[in-house]
Amino acid sequence: MKHILPWVVAFVVGVYTSFVAMCMWNWFAVQALHAPNVSFLQMLGLIWLINLLINQQDNHEGRWRILFTSIELCVPQEKQELLTDAMDEIKDNLWIDLWGKIAGQIIGNTLTLVLGFILHLFIG
Repeated sequence: MKHILPWVVAFVVGVYTSFVAMCMWNWFAVQALHAPNVSFLQMLGLIWLINLLINQQDNHEGRWRILFTSIELCVPQEKQELLTDAMDEIKDNLWIDLWGKIAGQIIGNTLTLVLGFILHLFIG
């Protein structure tokens, strides 16, 4: 469950991002660009398409595995416990970093939505 929850939360944040993007598009791009309104599902599909095209990154998992294995083999026996403790701390911080990024995305989306709505009211 610990490993599935971040994926579920990331999906929900992505859906929320699509909602915010749809609102911003319909509030500003429609009038400025003379473009049609988009529905939530259309924006969700567009966000997924953009992520698919932009986030084509190499999988570095194999490189990290080689690096960490090499480090473990190079560390003297008397320092192995210190290495294990350091690696455990890094793993714990990865979860904190992940949750921090998710919270930052939610806060950024909400701020964009609120400021966009205020600007939309001011313009309209």
